[in-house]
Amino acid sequence: MIWKKSCFIPCDVSSSESTKHLFDESMRQMGKVDILVNDAGIALSNTMKDISEADWDAVIDVNLKGVFNMCKLFTQQMMDRKWGRIINISSIAGRRGSLFGDVHYSSAKAGVIGFTKCLARIAGPCNVTVNAVAPGIAKTKILSEAHEQASLSMIPLGRTAEPREIASVILFLLLPWLIMLPGTVLDVNGGSYM
Repeated sequence: MIWKKSCFIPCDVSSSESTKHLFDESMRQMGKVDILVNDAGIALSNTMKDISEADWDAVIDVNLKGVFNMCKLFTQQMMDRKWGRIINISSIAGRRGSLFGDVHYSSAKAGVIGFTKCLARIAGPCNVTVNAVAPGIAKTKILSEAHEQASLSMIPLGRTAEPREIASVILFLLLPWLIMLPGTVLDVNGGSYM
């Protein structure tokens, strides 16, 4: 199977109305969707005592509810066609907890892992694989200099990941013949969580 078509549609994944518009528009433009990569995310650094309810809701809504909203719309059409790939982006913080006290972020990303494993059981019999990638510290727009510096000593490879290194693992999970890894979470973190 070779994928030749993609489309770009702005969307607020935390909104069921916005995700429904994205679904309808993608179906209109492409007719079907074979691959769904849920990688929208936000991080609002704060310690437990300083996290407001609004910050908690925003982080959970984008990082976890967004995965639910997208999968709710796209999974069934993949199952009906008996083929699909879903990759949910979690985080090392969902595996071991945030080192910086961001309990809202850790909670959302741990939820993504549980969601992924459950949906993999549901969709697997229909030849739809659902997996997660849990990156460690990576050079993205949400990475602060302070977090990067504080994390370096805990990464055996001694550096943060480049986005293309995370993308290569996502591409690996999209291989058409790679079916025997449902519900797998691949850690991409330079050895900081093994």
